[in-house]
Amino acid sequence: MGVWNSQNPNQVVSMGTIEADLGVANRWLLVMSGIVLLEWRYDSDVVLRGEERVLLGVHARDLEQWSAYVGLASIQNSESGFLFATDWARVELDPNTGELVLIVNTALMGEWSALHRFSYQVVATVVRVGTAITGTITWPTELFRPESDDPAIAQSVLTVVANRYENVPASGGNFGYENLTPLVPGAIEHLTVSADECQASYRIPNPPMATDLRVTLNIAQAFSAQDPGASVGWGQTKGPYDFTLTPQHPTEEIDFQIRTSVVK
Repeated sequence: MGVWNSQNPNQVVSMGTIEADLGVANRWLLVMSGIVLLEWRYDSDVVLRGEERVLLGVHARDLEQWSAYVGLASIQNSESGFLFATDWARVELDPNTGELVLIVNTALMGEWSALHRFSYQVVATVVRVGTAITGTITWPTELFRPESDDPAIAQSVLTVVANRYENVPASGGNFGYENLTPLVPGAIEHLTVSADECQASYRIPNPPMATDLRVTLNIAQAFSAQDPGASVGWGQTKGPYDFTLTPQHPTEEIDFQIRTSVVK
């Protein structure tokens, strides 16, 4: 009857996750628990059954083993014959997003009755998929010449970040806008310095799957244009502007170029 996001405190409370690396081929042991704020109210002597789906906020390539326990956490009845039940539960791996999902079959009967909350605990072993965003940042040497090809030099003047992207629609007379929330910073892994051009290779490790992402670049004041009428900026030259990583597409390549533009 409903979908509940374990990462939303208005839907699931007392949420917790314990993770242990089993040390074998990306296998992890996970323990996940929480209390779902179901607030299911009903007034009838006919049994009503439903199915609740709890998004557990954990992504994986394969779900190997699982055990699920679900219990009633808060119920209410106004002195009539009643039924409160969590009949069965199972754990699945969403084939589109790679997220673990707890599916619970519930039942309610009574005049009137309410199943306010149910609790859960899931234990699972999974094989995780490694996600990454990689790419290059290129600029003319005249804008900034590193003293050497040490990647730490480029890291000190370049900041590349994977952000959660959200398009907030217009409402109440206010304009819509784009909201970026920084999630995972990248690291410069390699730097090449030539007479005319420099190129830094970066890597952003383990960005989240099933999340709208956008990669941004910040450049330090060390980059300066020779022309006093020009400004230094950057643009994306390869890869999608906004994207989502999935088990079928766990990596993305985004390239940037730093360049000058004349201010008129």
